[in-house]
Parts: sequence; structure tokens; C-alpha cells
Amino acid sequence: MLVATLCLLVFQFLTRVLVIHSITVEQWGDFSLGLALTSFLALLSSFGVPTAVARSLAFETTMADRWKVVRTASTVTFSAAVIAAIVVYFFASQIAGVFHKPELAPILELFSVTVAATMVSQVLAGFFQGLERVGPNAIFNQILNPALFLVFASLFLFFHWGFEGALLGYVLSWVVSLAALGVYTALRLKPALATAATRAFDGDASARVPFFELAITLFGVAALAYVTSYGDTIILGLFKPATTVAQYSTAMTLARLFLVSAGTITYIFLPVAARLRRQRDFGTLRRSYVTSSRWLLAIALPMFFVFFFDASESLRFTFGAAYVVGAPALQVLTISSFVAVLLGPAPPALGGMGEARLIMGFTLASSIVNIGLSFTIIPLYGLMGAAIAWSVARVLYPALCLARLTTAYQVTPFRSHYLKPLAVSLAILVPVFLFVVPHPHPIYLPLLFLLAVGVFLGSIILTRTIDPGDLVVVGAVEHRLNIRLPRLRQFLESRTIPPAVNVPLPTGG
Repeated sequence: MLVATLCLLVFQFLTRVLVIHSITVEQWGDFSLGLALTSFLALLSSFGVPTAVARSLAFETTMADRWKVVRTASTVTFSAAVIAAIVVYFFASQIAGVFHKPELAPILELFSVTVAATMVSQVLAGFFQGLERVGPNAIFNQILNPALFLVFASLFLFFHWGFEGALLGYVLSWVVSLAALGVYTALRLKPALATAATRAFDGDASARVPFFELAITLFGVAALAYVTSYGDTIILGLFKPATTVAQYSTAMTLARLFLVSAGTITYIFLPVAARLRRQRDFGTLRRSYVTSSRWLLAIALPMFFVFFFDASESLRFTFGAAYVVGAPALQVLTISSFVAVLLGPAPPALGGMGEARLIMGFTLASSIVNIGLSFTIIPLYGLMGAAIAWSVARVLYPALCLARLTTAYQVTPFRSHYLKPLAVSLAILVPVFLFVVPHPHPIYLPLLFLLAVGVFLGSIILTRTIDPGDLVVVGAVEHRLNIRLPRLRQFLESRTIPPAVNVPLPTGG
């Protein structure tokens, strides 16, 4: 997942830079709005099934029960995908008319294919996610899909197909990657289910939720979460021209890198948390949460310093001078994204606990805040208003989830071995970005990114706060490369904090 996420970041970044430099600002605004709308429709049509599958499989005890979940989810998803694609295609003009943008209609007609492809690929990956296997999602959705988009877009733009070539490249990337994932699923899913079904079921099933009840609840969660993520962009399109949407979308492109990087941990944390809840191993859950939060922080901290302190240079370096106007919005989005990362993988952790209804309440509160602020301040402040609305909602949702985790399960990232390296990193990097390199040449931005990574990792060693879970990474490297690193392991172990004592919650906690 770490390798796949890095590939996803690189491929998405390169493709968007290529496309943005090859089309007009207005066309990029239409592309972004069409992408937001079709992604929202795909999410609505999925009906919460992908996430429900991932959690349900963690609680099934036999091959027959697991296969029943797979059959049910497949029937619902494949049927809904066909219907959704047909509806989007034939009602594209009406949807575009809501935004008074007739040029959106052909984009939505073409993207109707991606609506179905998104739904099916998510549920296929969800089957393996429920078995704690991240390979299919990593290989096909996070590496192959964006790599194909980069290849197709480059090819079509080289032959001067322009805006239409970029749209077609996006659609083809989904079709080809879905076909590959479908073949893999047909060959590997049944053996994976059979292997998982042989594991002993040791734990209580008090957190089990019926599949359809879970799907309906998580449908509401997913829909409301999407409103939190994209509602401001859609509302901005209602009040402002395509150029403003394009400028905001470029800032959001960088801000969403925080979310993409967080997917490395959050994707697998849901089924793991469900298994630990089933086993009532809350001690391991607490330790895993802190370790996961630190790895999220290691990825997010460099992005925070580069995008916040050098917002204008980041936009100019990646998208061109026409998009520098979005720098203040990028700073606001960066702050909120970083704060959300600091809270750790709270939503998937709470989902693993089986508290889907409570999560839906939290997402409802976040969505209401986003929509309310968007309609209130976007007409007055444009893209800055959209940034503020998104930022408030972005922090509120994980904060509410973490508050519940802390009070009910004593799960929190804010332990000494999380806070010490963070404090040392901030003490070093803030003066560097403020005074040493206040206005760096854009070409130095990648070097500053690497500097921030090195400072954070060095701070962990300096403060002797290496977590026992961090050593798993060393073991994984040794296993994958078939080598032994005894001196490195000995050095890291000498700076490792003592393992925490596993104190389970009282029964009923």
C-alpha cells in the first residue's frame, strides 16, 4: 500500500500537470466539475456496499457465509452499476442544465462509463479488503489505473486530440484497469475466501451488524462524506464561472494529496480494527492506532510545510502562473488537511468498532456545516469561501470520531512517542521555512520535501521514540529483499520505547 500510494501520488500529479498545461482554464474547470459530479453519482449508486463488504467478511466464520456475502454484494453492485451508467448517460443534459453549463453534457455522457467502472472496481477490491489483502486495490486501482491515465492522456495529447483526448484517456484507464481487476478476482477470490475461512473464530460477535443494515448505514455515511468532500466544489460551480472552479480545483488537487496518502493506512485499518474488536484486543488496537498515526504524519508533514509556506511557488511550479491566485485557498486547505491527519485514522477505526450509525451522525453534522457555510460564504468570497467551508467540515468529522474512540475505547494518537518527534520537527522546520528559505526557487521544492521527511524520521531517532510496530517495516524489507540487516535492527531497537501493557476494556466497554 505504501508503494502503491506513492505511485498514485506521482501518476496523478504528473497527469494533472500534463492535462492542465494542455487545455484552457475553462476546460479544466469543466473537467473538474464533471469528475466531481460523476464521482458523487458513483458513490450514491454504490449504496455503501464496498465498505459493508469489507467489514462483514471480517465477522463471517465459514466459506459458505463469506461466499454468500460476495454473491449478494456482486448482484447489488453489478445491477446498480448498469442502471447508474444508463441514467447518467441519458440525463446528462438535464444534470448539466442545473449548472447552466450545456458544455458539461458530453463530458457526463462520456463519464457515465466511469460511474459503473468505479462502482464495480470498489466492490471487487472490497472483497479482498475484508480479508486484509491490499494487493488488488494497490495494484489495479492505485497503480495501474492512474498509470494508464497518464499513458493514454500523453498519447492522445501528443496527437493533438486536446480536451477530448484527455477525457477519453480518463475513461479508457478505468475500463482497462477494471478488466484486469475482474480477471484477477475471477482467478483469486475463491481461494482467498477458502483460506480465510479456515482461520479459527476466537472472539465475540456482539459488534456484528447485518449486511444490508450495515450497507444502508454506510451508504448514508459515504454519501454524506462525499458532500463534505465535494459539496463546496459543486456549489462553487453554481455561483462562480468555470475559471474560478478550475483555480479552486488546482488548490484542491494538492490538498487532496493528504487524503490520498492517508489512504495507505485507512484502507486496511477498517478490517483490522473489526478483527481486533471481534477478538476484544483493545491493547493492540490502541498501539496500532498510534503507530499508524505516526506513519500518516511522516507522509503529511512534508506536504504541510511545502504547500503552506510555499503555496504560490507550489501552484506555479505544478500548474502555471494562471493558478497562483489560489495560493491563499491552498494554505487554508493545507492547514485543515494537516490537522485532520494529526487525528489519525479515526473514521475507519470507529467503523471497525461497528458504530456505523454514530459515524453517520458525525458525517451528517460535517455535511450540514459544509453545505451551510458554502451557501453562506461562497457567493461573497468565492474560492476562499469554498476553502473555509471544506476545511471546517474536514476537521470536524475525524475530530468527532476520535472523541468517541477516546471516551469509549481509550484510543488516541496523542501519546508521548507521537508528540515528541512532532514537537522537535516543528521546532526545526518552522524556522527553516520562515527564515532560511522563505522564497525558494520552485526547482528546490522537491528537495525541501525530502528535507522535511528526513527531519521527522531523524526526530524519532533523536527522541528515542521508535515504536515496536515500526520494526515491522524493517522485517518487511528484510523479507521482501531476502536480506538481513542486524546492525540496523540493533540500532533501532536501542531507541525503541518499551512495549505497552495490554489492558483490555471491561466487558461491555
